Amino acid sequence: MSKHLISLAIFALAFASCRNNSTGPTNTNSGDWTVSSSGTSSSLVVGEFINSTTGFVSGTNGTFLATTDAGNTWSMRSPAPVFSGSVTGTIYGISFLDATTGFAAGDQRDISKTIDGGMTWQPMDASNVPQSDLIRSIYFTNRTTGFVGTSDAYGNASGSICQTKDGGQTWNPILTTNGGIYNINFIPGTNGQDGVALGRFGVAYWTNDGGTTWTAGTSDQPNALIVRSTFLSAAQGYAVAQDISGSAHGYILRTIDAGRTWSTVYTSSPALDGIDNDGNQTITAAGYSGLVVESTDAGGTWNSTTAGSGRWIDVRYATQHRAVLFGDNGAIDVRDK
Repeated sequence: MSKHLISLAIFALAFASCRNNSTGPTNTNSGDWTVSSSGTSSSLVVGEFINSTTGFVSGTNGTFLATTDAGNTWSMRSPAPVFSGSVTGTIYGISFLDATTGFAAGDQRDISKTIDGGMTWQPMDASNVPQSDLIRSIYFTNRTTGFVGTSDAYGNASGSICQTKDGGQTWNPILTTNGGIYNINFIPGTNGQDGVALGRFGVAYWTNDGGTTWTAGTSDQPNALIVRSTFLSAAQGYAVAQDISGSAHGYILRTIDAGRTWSTVYTSSPALDGIDNDGNQTITAAGYSGLVVESTDAGGTWNSTTAGSGRWIDVRYATQHRAVLFGDNGAIDVRDK
């Protein structure tokens, strides 16, 4: 099986009250979400809002879209080359510094930069990224320093964290990990110092020196793939994970020590893919079969609803009052509260 097909195929104790909710109530159809036309049938894998109006989303076939009205409407930008210089692959990570300058990374070892909001893309030198790996995440802490996370192309228990110090022009590995890194995230309010790197086989690494050093943490899901994270404060954060074997079961994990340790607080069926918070008390996670799981009390309790029946791959808040879901076949839903 080719690396490309394999990559597509993979795509403190918990509060007692959270444990009691672990099976979740019966899903009910939610009328709170409104369809927003994306203009594409490509699956939308990862989104990002850089302010209350401007955002981007990308996915399969190098697809790249932009919005300037908080997700009401979307415009097609140029596809990013993420599969051996072509646009046939999937973008797994984007990281924007402002409305025009950003990076896209994915499928094999392709990293591209735009300085015009995705109208054009310039390939970066990723030749030092481990050749046996696939890029699965990207995050810039400032205009010069960024990180990508990689995963072994065949799903083995290895990966890497690679760093750039020259604004993405060149990349070099700084750590070999015990599982593929699918999520690199730095904690808001820490000036790019505190961050986490999470991924396959429940691996959890943390840094408190801007990514100069990474230390292995722990999670209680060694047979899961941790795919996204979000932080409510410098110490408290949540992540979503799913069984490595497929989409049957998902988990919400919690940290109260800035990513040193992660513990399960919610178990879902089917699995979850995306998670974000509104900057206040609401945490929203979404996944397969239209599943949406939310807490409105900073993770104390969780409730389950649905938004449609397709797979949601990411969720992002544009503002405290607007959430946007991204999913398979170009699906985008928005909700105001």
